[in-house]
Amino acid sequence: MRTSSPPAAVLRQLLALRRRLAADAVRDAEHEAAVTGLTALEFADAGLVPFDPKLHILVARGFDGRRIPGVRYERTRRPPEPLPLRLPPTAPYARAVVDACRRLAREQDARSVVLGSVRTRLCDPAAIAAECERLPARERTRLAPLLAEARVGLRSVPEADLRRAITRSELPEPLWNPHVSARDGAFLGRPDALWPDEGVAAEVDSVVHHGSPRDQARTAARRARLEAAGLLVLPVLPREIRDEPRRVVALLRDTLRRAGAETAAGGRTAHRALVVQHAMW
Repeated sequence: MRTSSPPAAVLRQLLALRRRLAADAVRDAEHEAAVTGLTALEFADAGLVPFDPKLHILVARGFDGRRIPGVRYERTRRPPEPLPLRLPPTAPYARAVVDACRRLAREQDARSVVLGSVRTRLCDPAAIAAECERLPARERTRLAPLLAEARVGLRSVPEADLRRAITRSELPEPLWNPHVSARDGAFLGRPDALWPDEGVAAEVDSVVHHGSPRDQARTAARRARLEAAGLLVLPVLPREIRDEPRRVVALLRDTLRRAGAETAAGGRTAHRALVVQHAMW
């Protein structure tokens, strides 16, 4: 039996209730308290991050006040300076990302937190890395690969899956989410993966990120611009990357080989006029 998702109005009411509860908890804790972790990211609409039914609140080391059911109180020797104009008071998002990842057992969940926060521009990889420097060595080591993925330009878990498939093969690593523009400066798009020499792009057609009619229209328009500029755009599905990575790699290999041969023979040159810049958060 299929169950439908709660109506949007119900979700809004639930979010408002959780905000009020978090505000009450921070107010009662008084000195230097702030929401953090998955709670802070939920309130900031960070996207596809895990949901924690318990609200995560940082409190001063000596806190011994009233505890509200449904709230996780974490004492800290390093209380954050809350972000301005946030209600309830909220830790800086880089701190929230690290606090969330410390409590997540699954690497895939921590990856979605790091990449989702960067994708939605809550914080950049450098800020997360600076926050990680305050962690014990074991926790820094655990988060290092996730930060490396964000630094090269990855912005989603399916893109990370595609990168792993590519780096385990003989294929050259592409640029991830680069800024592509025409020679006159007109912005064309940010393909998920781009091999600029061969003029080949791969687009991860995730239903999550491209499923709504508006997102589909934007994706189609971007693809049309990139193809009109001379790029070969190869769409791949997240489930194909996950379940058949060798087939995806073989398809990319054949496309790159064919595109490279055509370019070498002078048959494809338009993509050489494009201006490509590495991903900037």
